[in-house]
Amino acid sequence: MNLLRLTSALVILLANVTISSASAKIEWLKDSHDFGAFEEECEEVSCFMSFVNTGDEPVTIIEARATCGCTTPQFPKRAITPGDTAKIQVTFNALGRPGQFKKKVYIRTSADDDRHTLTITGVVIGAAATVNSRFPVDAGRLRLKNGAVAFGEVNRGKLKSVFLDGYNRSTDTLRPVWKDLPEYLSVITLPKAVSPGEQVTFTFSINSSKCPEWGLNDVNVTLIPDEDSEQEITVAVGAVIREDFSRLTPGQRQNAPMVTILSNPVDFGTIIYNNGIISGKFEIANSGKNPLEIRRVYTTDPGITLEVSNNKVKKGKKAEVTVTVDTSKINPELLNARIIVITNDPDSPQTIVRIIGEVKQ
Repeated sequence: MNLLRLTSALVILLANVTISSASAKIEWLKDSHDFGAFEEECEEVSCFMSFVNTGDEPVTIIEARATCGCTTPQFPKRAITPGDTAKIQVTFNALGRPGQFKKKVYIRTSADDDRHTLTITGVVIGAAATVNSRFPVDAGRLRLKNGAVAFGEVNRGKLKSVFLDGYNRSTDTLRPVWKDLPEYLSVITLPKAVSPGEQVTFTFSINSSKCPEWGLNDVNVTLIPDEDSEQEITVAVGAVIREDFSRLTPGQRQNAPMVTILSNPVDFGTIIYNNGIISGKFEIANSGKNPLEIRRVYTTDPGITLEVSNNKVKKGKKAEVTVTVDTSKINPELLNARIIVITNDPDSPQTIVRIIGEVKQ
């Protein structure tokens, strides 16, 4: 009787060992794929990545999810028996997506609770229509998103960065170079070596404390698409440097200078085109309490020069600005110029003066 019970217990123990040794386990044969460089006209590219069921139980793929709508995974819905292989197809849609890409697909199976990651990489050589729409500016062997770099307004003493994106449409690796940069401007290029079909980002940084002028600071810099190239592209860079009045106390604001423009607009009446030099005047008055500092008086309109009688105006005093017009360089139909006056008036740091006149031949 005791021998029968011992035998039964031994059978049950062996059965439990057999049950507990059965497990679900997978081993990935491939979990990444590099498509290399290919033309956008290919539209879709696909690859297969697979795993083997190395366990003792069937395995089911529960979920396959991509991180982007441009990537589509397809997987078998059936159970993968022990020793069998499961293939997962990953398709990437390249239309409208020029440049380098790296996409991930997350896989969950019944073998464990872990999330498995599949990775696809490659470079799409963009079609002409796609590249031109996203990078419309021709810069030789590069295409640029913009033809100019605009920092907008920057407070004096501050640093600011803006980005200019480019694209290598050529079949060669390019190493772009920038030159003719003023001391207040710097550019970082990443990556420094731009592979075919790859995007590049130029990070422009401005040190406003080194800018020579208040108001508009504009300069033309030169882009060489590749270090060995003789081709040069001109790119305009501009920033408007302003004074930061945010730290003034209420008392300082109450005692601040106050700019007033007299004779605005300056009307030249009827002007005969290409008839020599004419001149006019307007005045800048200080109706505030502290001295008014005239930082800068300038214009970007052609044919007009300016001369300020005094750059520091005491309370109740005036400065005179002489406006000289070269009638051979203005619009032959209408004079409508804009003069910018920059002062230390915290309420009106920039004031616009109009110069007008009817031009006749």
